[in-house]
Amino acid sequence: MLGGGAWGTAFASRLSAREKDFSVFLWSRDARASAEIQKERENKRYLPGMTVHDRLEVSSNLETLFENWQQSTNKTHCDYIIFIAVPSSGFLDICSYLKIFDFPQRMKVVSLCKGVMECDEQIVWPTQILGEFFDESDICVLSGPSFAKEVIQGLPFALTCACKNISSAREVAKLLSGNGVRVYAEQDVLGVEIAGVMKNIIAIAAGVCDGLNLGYNARASLITRGLAETSRFGEALGAHPQTFLGLSALGDIVLTATGSLSRNRSVGLDLAEGKSTELILRDLGHVAEGVNSVSKILRCAKSIGVSLPITSGVNSLVNGNLTAVEIVKELLARDQTDER
Repeated sequence: MLGGGAWGTAFASRLSAREKDFSVFLWSRDARASAEIQKERENKRYLPGMTVHDRLEVSSNLETLFENWQQSTNKTHCDYIIFIAVPSSGFLDICSYLKIFDFPQRMKVVSLCKGVMECDEQIVWPTQILGEFFDESDICVLSGPSFAKEVIQGLPFALTCACKNISSAREVAKLLSGNGVRVYAEQDVLGVEIAGVMKNIIAIAAGVCDGLNLGYNARASLITRGLAETSRFGEALGAHPQTFLGLSALGDIVLTATGSLSRNRSVGLDLAEGKSTELILRDLGHVAEGVNSVSKILRCAKSIGVSLPITSGVNSLVNGNLTAVEIVKELLARDQTDER
């Protein structure tokens, strides 16, 4: 597991709690933090008060960790899997660094990133970057409703594992399922990645809605129209429409737009109070991918002629161009349209 943030730590710990037929290793680039987790079994920065499983080996030395990983994996039972749980801002760097290693042939690479990059004004998805370094049939994306705090506590949840090679998706899904975790296989890699990014943007909007005390009716309406934006944008890029009724879209949007543990929703709550984005992110202490992604998504949507009014409103608010109240008025004053 590459990435010692909340999600990487929680999921690695949860997998370590499984039966002892495979081993899990966590890499964190912060030497002090990784040593602390290894010794005290707690990620005090990202998951304070939560216990990291005893069987999880944690280190900031990636070379040593990979050596231990290859020596301990039960080669007769399962493939090697590398999970990449770093923010979009560091995704390319870690993928480039992986080139120095001599990986085993039977290996899957799984992205846990719910962000997006941009190169030459073009959207670049995490699996596209992975495609520059690994075989497409071995690249998966894992996504769905999964607050890290609940994951590390052992509570049940479900995810979607997508790969263009459905056999690989099913293989990884089968391996990861168990101990209160259920994983479904999917072939629509692009749709799952789009959903993972869009749900963060919709969660910011939902936080604004709650912060302004607009009520449950307004929030339900916002989530529904946010899902419509997600589906419209995804289909225009070639994703399958049914993907957006699944765990990676509907499930994750409902979670992050309503749950009190949502970082992006908390950003929206603070924006509704009139706080600046810069101050909010400084105080948050975590990455809020919705803030990083919204302008990129909006530019992409405009380039293909897709209307994303909620996304546009969030972008204006994040960049300080309009207040939360002004954006709500603007959204409600839009020209009348059919629902579909």
